[in-house]
Amino acid sequence: MPVRYPPLDDESLRPVILETIEIFGSDRCMFASNFPVDSLYSTYSDLITAFRTITEDFSPDERALLFHENATRVYRLA
Repeated sequence: MPVRYPPLDDESLRPVILETIEIFGSDRCMFASNFPVDSLYSTYSDLITAFRTITEDFSPDERALLFHENATRVYRLA
């Protein structure tokens, strides 16, 4: 029988994401996915929606860091 994994949604991801951000801070975290492998558990759209839902109470500056600024800095995209 195949192994069943939980879906990648805000309910399953929330504790891990919030704890990670609490430990490292929003200036040291960024969102990413493991697509196409993650498509076994979620759509890309649903995964991004979960990230946005989980961080809806964060400040606009914190969300900018998590969704854009940190990746731009780390990967030297600007």
